[in-house]
Amino acid sequence: MDEKHRIVRLIGKGGFGTVYLCEDKLTDESFAVKVIPKCKISTRVKQDRLATEREILATINNPFLNKSVRFEEDDEEVRFILEYIDGFPLHKCIWGYNDGTGFPESVARYFAAQIVLAVEALHSQGYMHRDVKSGNVLVSRATGNVTLIDFGMAKRIKDRTSSLCGTDYIMAPEIFSGYSYGFAADWWSVGVVIFEMICGIPPWPYQYSGDRFRKIRQVSIGIEGGSHNLKTWQNLSIDAKNLLSQLLKTDPSHRLGFAGANQIKAHPWFKEIDWNCLEQGETRASDIETLFSIDRDYRDRSPPVPIWRQASEWEEQCVSSAESIDAEMNEKYFSDF
Repeated sequence: MDEKHRIVRLIGKGGFGTVYLCEDKLTDESFAVKVIPKCKISTRVKQDRLATEREILATINNPFLNKSVRFEEDDEEVRFILEYIDGFPLHKCIWGYNDGTGFPESVARYFAAQIVLAVEALHSQGYMHRDVKSGNVLVSRATGNVTLIDFGMAKRIKDRTSSLCGTDYIMAPEIFSGYSYGFAADWWSVGVVIFEMICGIPPWPYQYSGDRFRKIRQVSIGIEGGSHNLKTWQNLSIDAKNLLSQLLKTDPSHRLGFAGANQIKAHPWFKEIDWNCLEQGETRASDIETLFSIDRDYRDRSPPVPIWRQASEWEEQCVSSAESIDAEMNEKYFSDF
């Protein structure tokens, strides 16, 4: 760590680097500092990833994307000095809300709209995020808004790419099937996050085996047809079920968002959202304080263990906090793939 900052606590640790909450020694201002040892970015692929993350943080201005204050490096490490968001990851807010069975659709809709705008901003500049999950979305204690973070898997593409990376439970079928893929893969991941917000858990159980991808495909086909085993699914509105069935289509060319974010924004489930005002920060969707407040609504609890038809299908480890995987860095995850 550099001499300008005082470490307050560890925020998180990933495959590439470590994120700390730090204070400026002169001003006491708080920042999130992502520290990446240079020994972790020795290959060309990793250096390209770092350059992409730096480009996104420095150039794309969107209220729902994490922002960079500055970039520093020395002989041993590189450091992203980022805005600090006092709050919780979205998946913890889902676990801690009410009885853990998901947000009301009004709350999920408001958060989903912001995530859609964040992903749209990336796509408009030619970037795919490739790891949109509830663990990479922060809910601010102060504003009740969400911020999409962690661009370590992001990639700039012209039309399609074929690298195998992301987090397997939000990975679109075209990625884990080994095909080339485009921006529509991010919209699949957004669909998984929306499902998790309104049902309390992701759509499929978690399995560290090659069979997990068969299970994902099997469940997604059911969702396309409007059905799911989960009890909370039965309570969803018709529009919510339709949105999820359109976002979680296994064929990306038929997936909502394939032709761009405007397809998603025009869906009836979002009819209450004023997209222009939301992007300008001029509306809180009937005042977010009445929808979700961390101080009022959050309760610290363990991940919920859902009731599936066969309880053995669910591991108690929560998928939403699962580690991002990368074919270059984590070959063990794909040994049976």
